[in-house]
Amino acid sequence: MEVHFLSRKSIKPSTPTPNHLRTHKLSFFDQLAPRAHVPLLFFYPSDGISTTNEKLQKLQKSLSDTLTLFHPLSGRLLKEDLIVDCSDQGVEFFEAKVNLTLEEFLSLGPEKLELLDHFVPSDIGFSLLPTTPMVAIQVTFFECGGLVICVHASHVINDAFSGITFIQSLATACRLGIGEVVRPSFDLSLLFPSRDISGEIVNHPLPNATGGVKVVTKIFVFDAAKIAELKDKLIGGSGEDRKPSRVEVVVSALWKALILASRARNEEKLRDSAVSLPVNLRGRTGLQTPENLMGNFYMLIPTTFEPEQNSTEPNHIHLLGLLRESMRKSLATLAKLSDNGEISSAGQNFHNKVGKSMLDENVDVLNVTSWCRFPLYETDFGWGKPCWVNGACFPLELVVLFDTNCGTGIEAWVGLKEPTMLEFEKVPDILELINSSC
Repeated sequence: MEVHFLSRKSIKPSTPTPNHLRTHKLSFFDQLAPRAHVPLLFFYPSDGISTTNEKLQKLQKSLSDTLTLFHPLSGRLLKEDLIVDCSDQGVEFFEAKVNLTLEEFLSLGPEKLELLDHFVPSDIGFSLLPTTPMVAIQVTFFECGGLVICVHASHVINDAFSGITFIQSLATACRLGIGEVVRPSFDLSLLFPSRDISGEIVNHPLPNATGGVKVVTKIFVFDAAKIAELKDKLIGGSGEDRKPSRVEVVVSALWKALILASRARNEEKLRDSAVSLPVNLRGRTGLQTPENLMGNFYMLIPTTFEPEQNSTEPNHIHLLGLLRESMRKSLATLAKLSDNGEISSAGQNFHNKVGKSMLDENVDVLNVTSWCRFPLYETDFGWGKPCWVNGACFPLELVVLFDTNCGTGIEAWVGLKEPTMLEFEKVPDILELINSSC
């Protein structure tokens, strides 16, 4: 597969950002976020109507209009000052073409995962440099007229909710006009101001800090039937009336598989393990916040597993119970918090717990992020809905969950060190998914 870049330009807001909005302060929660860009890729079949040039022109015009509402996204980070300089430096926009049809690419099988990074505008610089754009977009056209749009956005000022809000707003502007876009709020720093957190925060090691060991990413598809089967098994032994959610089922299954894979690599001895799951805080605390609140407003909720002395087999029902109880207690606590300082302290405590587990060589950590239930497959720029949405494939020890196209299953993108992945794939619940894996 060959990708040829045709153009690169900077797209600026169609109306200059007013002087009083030219400094965007980071919030306390922004300070805790990873300093990295996060890609989302949307694959679209040809609509057989609009030409390549028409789609490009419409997308660039809509992007320029949308940036007038999302002004920090066209700015640049000044990390020492904990601000984004919103002087309309612009969003980087790449146009490219590939020498395959979309159907040919999608039929490649597992090997296509290694090709996804060709659709990501990675050549924009390190995320903390003051010259690096907060957002870069690459539009790559297939020979059939289909295309893939990658939105590569900085995590410094975007969590999943914020990133998707921007993408949905851009799609709405492209399809219906800027007048139909709901205005975002960038007031998070007023609620949770940034501060000197040196000495207070346990820095998380980068997921790709693997000591030179190769990380392998594979997709395991939990279809509706498999999830229903697991639910029935789990609810039958848990004694609870409420069935677990799709995400709870999948995360607990992956967690058990990781524990068993680790045991196989450690002379059949079970090790301590932990799961880290981010939770969107919007509407989850007692604090009233604006609608469409942009920025990083989430917490990492940790759940820990400590094997009993004589235990040789982790119980799936027990792991699910740990996960649900941890989430239930955390959300119940958050719902009672209406003081800004208390919410910040809770976020800091959870962040540090996860960080300490990641730094402990005797604990295996499953870092999970879920894009499920976000309207990714509703992202229509005017030429139909996407046939596939993903987050590309990078060498990170990370699990990313996506809804399947039909909305009833889950694609689990699992990144593990190669020796661990070899054992992970042998676990029976995972082995059953090999034939349906991407």
